[in-house]
Amino acid sequence: MSFKLSIICAGLLCLGTVASAKDTIYRDWALSCSSPGTCQLAQTLMSDERSWLATVQLARGAGPVLSVLVPQGAHFPSGIYAKLPGITPQRLTWQRCSEAACQATAKVAEPVLRAMRRHRQGWVLYRPSPSAPPVEVAFSLMGITAGLTALAQETETRP
Repeated sequence: MSFKLSIICAGLLCLGTVASAKDTIYRDWALSCSSPGTCQLAQTLMSDERSWLATVQLARGAGPVLSVLVPQGAHFPSGIYAKLPGITPQRLTWQRCSEAACQATAKVAEPVLRAMRRHRQGWVLYRPSPSAPPVEVAFSLMGITAGLTALAQETETRP
């Protein structure tokens, strides 16, 4: 059993911090660069009660990488997935947890990038705790095409 939660904020960065003046907003995504050539697109997802649910990030390195941050306590054995219309849900690999969040990542294949550009919404699926039901958190894909273009330019033009 799962239930859907909606986005009530976008253009925010990891753990609820507001996008800085240096960030560029592409509809529901914020492009930020911590140093030349080290940039990411991010979108923070909140519940209707304004509780932080997840932060979805896209970065380029050896290839596009999807990173999802969720609150600490997520049930690791249940996994965490990114789902897009017409694409099999992609399981992300848990990387690390801090006191604030747990991070999972996956390389993003070209068919997934195409699906992101074509659709308006995707979902992050995870179980917030061993005793909680799975949640399906919607994220917006509005602005992702322009954001991905800008991300590619930032990472290509800066050393």
